[in-house]
Amino acid sequence: MNSFILFVNTIIGDIMSNSKPLWSTTASIGASEKLLKDIECDVLVIGGGIAGVLTAYFLNQNKVDTVLVEASSVCSGQTANTTAKITSQHGACYQKIEKAHSTDVAKTYADKSEKAIDEYDRLIFDNRIDCDFERLPSFLYSLKSTDIINKEFEFTRRCSINAELCRKTLLPFDVKLALRYQNQAQFNPYPFIDKLCSYISIFENTRVLRVEDNIAYCEQAKIKAKKIVFATHYPIVNFPGMYFARMHQSRSYVSVFKDVPKLSAMYYCADKGGLSFRSYKNMMLLSGCSHRCGENPPYSQPYEFLLDKAREFYPDAKLCYNFSAQDCMTPDHLPYAGYYSKSNKNWFVLTGFSKWGMTDSMICAQLVCDMIVKNNNVLEKVLSPSRFNLSCVKPILNEVGHAVKGLSKTAFYIPKDSVADIARGCAKIVVYGGKRCGVYRSEEGKLYAVSIRCPHLGCSLNFNSAEKTWDCPCHGSRFSYTGELIDSPSQISLKRYE
Repeated sequence: MNSFILFVNTIIGDIMSNSKPLWSTTASIGASEKLLKDIECDVLVIGGGIAGVLTAYFLNQNKVDTVLVEASSVCSGQTANTTAKITSQHGACYQKIEKAHSTDVAKTYADKSEKAIDEYDRLIFDNRIDCDFERLPSFLYSLKSTDIINKEFEFTRRCSINAELCRKTLLPFDVKLALRYQNQAQFNPYPFIDKLCSYISIFENTRVLRVEDNIAYCEQAKIKAKKIVFATHYPIVNFPGMYFARMHQSRSYVSVFKDVPKLSAMYYCADKGGLSFRSYKNMMLLSGCSHRCGENPPYSQPYEFLLDKAREFYPDAKLCYNFSAQDCMTPDHLPYAGYYSKSNKNWFVLTGFSKWGMTDSMICAQLVCDMIVKNNNVLEKVLSPSRFNLSCVKPILNEVGHAVKGLSKTAFYIPKDSVADIARGCAKIVVYGGKRCGVYRSEEGKLYAVSIRCPHLGCSLNFNSAEKTWDCPCHGSRFSYTGELIDSPSQISLKRYE
């Protein structure tokens, strides 16, 4: 038994030691200074992921005085964790969009998604960026049903997307049916973003603590701007907008392997719990195990599951990296981009990209830029954050229910465990020192106690054993076991207890 436990701990240790994003190991992005004095500009972009960088770049190209601020470093957030696929194939999305909105809306979004791929191609060519950009097919496949694939195919025929049905793929298993989208793309986002940043005025390590009217207050300075763009992945201001009632965050996991065959296409599974594949040079990115942030993943150790699957498909596969992504999910399957709220036409937002951040970042950045410089854009009403339709009612009530549940747990849940019950490498919610808190015991036996009340809106946090983090099931804020803030919408870390 002891030898078995040692073996399991060794495997988990190997997996965790490889826990870092792939892209940050391939290229670096030039550093920028921290903002230390008050400034003014025409447009302030908050957030240094690809959505914020693209928005600032397009505004700069339109001769708009623009400043971008990032709480940490450019690409340190969700962009670092992307699988970097640029596609119009967004899972089985169009049949859902058509049902929630209309055929015309779905067609318009599909057309803009196709044009987003071309725009990346143009920017990369014009700026001579070496970022491993390549055009190749993208497959939507199913192991269980042909119906969902056939319905998506019917839509592609109606809106002239270049796609075809097939039953043979390069995957190491048979599929029921697949839909092949032609002329899609994949790339390495780091060199691309590094080049665009050379055109932008950027301040890193400059966290925006609050925004009032046209002034953003940072830790050591403030910024006065005529327009403010929130490109922070999850909007950091609760009112107006109330995005916390209209989105949730979903986590998924990615493992990178070498010594596997190179795929000449990208693959995404339409089935619940399915796997996605793409190659990068001599490596393969295998991703899956999606779940709502703050709730249990479908497998208790997602990285172990991906490792087992990789070795099942490719016996010689060797693990290189592990990382995870977090995506904002909207109730009607379209992103939010445009005015932050009806009441404020000087604030703009880009969010809700689901699992298609590269494509939607381009679409939404172009839209927000067009709105600021007064260009017409057919998506202004389609992606308006103020839109509403009856299909959203049930999902919004579901989000409210999660918030009520999280707040109730904060108020009424009485922990039954004690510190003595916590094994090494594990965490529990306990009453410790007279306070209800989350306690993690390290492999060395050291205890770390933090508040389990999310600073965002007060929901009770849950422990993610796969990544050793405290996650919020209501709105997706995440914290390390020592309490440091990892992901928004919270803007501060957890309170720590001795």
